[in-house]
Amino acid sequence: MKIMIEGMTTAFLLAVACGLLAGLIGVSVQANQARNYHSSVIDQLENSLFRSEVQEYLIAEAAERQYRLEIKEVTEKPGDPAYYVTLEYPVTMPVFRVLGGVFQKQGCIEGYAG
Repeated sequence: MKIMIEGMTTAFLLAVACGLLAGLIGVSVQANQARNYHSSVIDQLENSLFRSEVQEYLIAEAAERQYRLEIKEVTEKPGDPAYYVTLEYPVTMPVFRVLGGVFQKQGCIEGYAG
């Protein structure tokens, strides 16, 4: 009987550990997707020569992905444009949703385009 209880306890703890690790992998995937999107935004800005229409399109596209994109001009020298690009994205851990809780934080990626 003792061995059966120990075996069930071990199986339960392994299941919980696997669930938490899967959640951490999910958080890592969300951060990588946001980082890739941020790099894509910077590339598109630089390739468009920072046209305002492209900036508006990128902000709208980010909102569709539930991101918040902010593009701020920080040019110091005339003829040498520079922009500060901030991307805020939601980070959720689905394991807590299964258990009835909610884990949601905001991640932030910052960078310069120019």
